[in-house]
Amino acid sequence: MSDGNLELVRRLYRAFGQEDLDTIAEALSPDAEWHQITPVPDRGTYRGPEAIREFLSELLQVFNFRDIDIIMYIESGDHITVVGRTEVRSGLTGVPTRFAFAHVVKLRDGKIVWVYDCGGQERAPR
Repeated sequence: MSDGNLELVRRLYRAFGQEDLDTIAEALSPDAEWHQITPVPDRGTYRGPEAIREFLSELLQVFNFRDIDIIMYIESGDHITVVGRTEVRSGLTGVPTRFAFAHVVKLRDGKIVWVYDCGGQERAPR
């Protein structure tokens, strides 16, 4: 794993927080895939930089991301796992919700090859 890959992933999370989808699209390989495993907003696989950009754009239209808190980055070879939390407000209702997430990112030649987005709504302890 190179420090360049970790810095690239960090830069992309900052770009998402600033709604800078151009920076994210430029970091994707032409054959990149985004695997949205969670049902928020929809499960699916998005292939190619344009499809991924469109998905992220729709995500930003549905939710207002108020806070993205990265808890840790875990590096293993050409993979980086990002663990964090975020608070979002629905663009329709304004209701705040906290989500925990883990993103597994694979890189090749300084580009994102695929992302698996796993996470879900945080629940209050019982």
